[in-house]
Amino acid sequence: MISLYMTHTICFEQPLNEIMRFCLRLEHAYHLLECQFTEQYNSREAIIALCEICHMLERPDLRVKLTKELNRQYENLSKLVQTPGIDTNRLHSTLEMFKYQLDVLHRDNGRFANELRNNEFLHQIKQYQKNPGGLCQFDVPAFQLWCSYPVNQQQMMLQQWLSEIKDIISVTQFLLEVTRQSCSTKKVTAEDSHYQDSLDSNAALQLVQVYLSADYQAYPEVSVGRHGISIHFKRPDFQSRAVQNRDNIEFELRTCKT
Repeated sequence: MISLYMTHTICFEQPLNEIMRFCLRLEHAYHLLECQFTEQYNSREAIIALCEICHMLERPDLRVKLTKELNRQYENLSKLVQTPGIDTNRLHSTLEMFKYQLDVLHRDNGRFANELRNNEFLHQIKQYQKNPGGLCQFDVPAFQLWCSYPVNQQQMMLQQWLSEIKDIISVTQFLLEVTRQSCSTKKVTAEDSHYQDSLDSNAALQLVQVYLSADYQAYPEVSVGRHGISIHFKRPDFQSRAVQNRDNIEFELRTCKT
């Protein structure tokens, strides 16, 4: 997800495994849905964002994979209890949060948001929104009727539907928060817009963040292997193909390991 870090600075995030990719995609869709409770409300965008979330939650193995990831991180943190100089209060607080999120995952069995995914109204919208040109009024007349409702009535229904996904949102937001807080930070320079460095092959690298001044008018392409990281910076050409930048670029690199 791209977000503002400081004035004129952009954070480019690159997930490095399946769970991180899922968490970031869900965060993005949920953010779009949250925006619909502001003055920028758009009934069409709200429903489409909700349907995208429903689609992401259809995976039957999702609860198992998230449980496995929470347990892995919990076990790794538990090993730090006897480490000299560690903030034990903060560590124990974080471990308790892991236990809480595991309890959240086990409140129910099977797939997440079953009632939401089985909602016939939303199911019809999901079917037609991927058509060329997207969802049209004649595809789902009930959606045209829904859009005619007062905004506060639409938002009340959205809040009710959102209550069905609060558990999965809680778990994924917690995983992202813990991952983002576990980063190593350094300021580096990409000579001729290329940066390369070695990595600790024993560390479970989850996420790479590149903080870059927007003044460079460039974006990073991140590649991570077992032993190293490579970043190429390119300059977009919105009328043709992107080109390799040749400038020296200073940026902040954050590698998040859990």
